[in-house]
Amino acid sequence: MKKQIETNKFLRERAHDSLKNKLGKTFSHLSEIETTSLINELEIQQFELEQQNDELLMANVHAEFAIEKYTELYNLAPTAYFTLDKTGEIMEVNQSGAIILGKDRSKLINNKLVFFIASESKSTFNLFFKKLFINRVKESCEVRLSTKGNTTISVQFTGVVIKNGEQCLLAAMDISEHKKLEAELQENQAKYQ
Repeated sequence: MKKQIETNKFLRERAHDSLKNKLGKTFSHLSEIETTSLINELEIQQFELEQQNDELLMANVHAEFAIEKYTELYNLAPTAYFTLDKTGEIMEVNQSGAIILGKDRSKLINNKLVFFIASESKSTFNLFFKKLFINRVKESCEVRLSTKGNTTISVQFTGVVIKNGEQCLLAAMDISEHKKLEAELQENQAKYQ
């Protein structure tokens, strides 16, 4: 905002100098009434421009607030979010995404997400990713992720394509506990049959 105020001040000074030079040369033949009328018109235009400038400054403040709010919401969300390009490279990741992969956020950027998919789930993820860009509708899949220390967790990915088909957004939810309970239920059902 401070930069915007400095830019406006600079532009105003330039306009003032330019107008001063033009008035001295071009309008020297005007009568006093014409000059007064011209000055009044310029004052009205100046007031209108100042009002527009104030509105632009307020819009800028609102936009900065919205960006800050969105960034905070994205970064601190309890759900893992990833932005991938068409090749599967991680363009952006939030804090929950970094935690689920067990890596620092800065080390994840420009790495392919498929590197973190467990071997037995790579074909499922690749099919999901391919369908996402072909169908351009919301798609979901369940895969296993290889995380820190070679442990694996079950994750459900849900994705949509954005940016004219050049990127996609993925939300990842850890469903490991759900899968564990599901396996125990099946085991118990098998015992009682």
